[in-house]
Amino acid sequence: MQSAAPSVPRFDAIDMSIPMGRLKRRKAAGIDGLVSEHILYGGEQLAVHLCMLFNALLMHSYVPSDFHMGIIVPLLKNKHGDATQLETYRGITIYPVLSKLFELVLLNLFETYSLVLKRKSSCSHALFAFNESIRYFTSNQTKVYAAFLDASKAFDKVLHNALFVKLLRRNVPVCFVLLLINWYSQLRCCVR
Repeated sequence: MQSAAPSVPRFDAIDMSIPMGRLKRRKAAGIDGLVSEHILYGGEQLAVHLCMLFNALLMHSYVPSDFHMGIIVPLLKNKHGDATQLETYRGITIYPVLSKLFELVLLNLFETYSLVLKRKSSCSHALFAFNESIRYFTSNQTKVYAAFLDASKAFDKVLHNALFVKLLRRNVPVCFVLLLINWYSQLRCCVR
């Protein structure tokens, strides 16, 4: 006797309209050079093709490598501040618009699981610096010592593996959890 394979949630082109409407206009392009206006004015055919692509990504729990790549832009917090001091800058990370649209589609699709999106926050640039430092020193066959403390940003600390286990325990579809694991395990950034 064979057990039934767990079903993969699907959406159609009509379901794309709400997430597409949430894309913000006049925002900077990601590494792929696309902006939200490309999607918004791409027409019905583009929505159909993106729907097919996103369904395939969800079915295979896969995220394309370009979706993993962000561009960190350092912004001066105060234009009258000392531009030579690191503390006067904050970094924003720009991801490809297709990645953002896919995220919005997934949030719309899985909203029944009460998943919480922490808006306008990211630790991608810190992860990038850490990964690159480790990679540099290990490739040069030297020891690496690291210590981290950022009490002011304690809310940003997430044990991803523990979060994934909790999602599975709450019966979130396995394909979605595997997709998140794929996505979070390969985040990369560069600084503009």
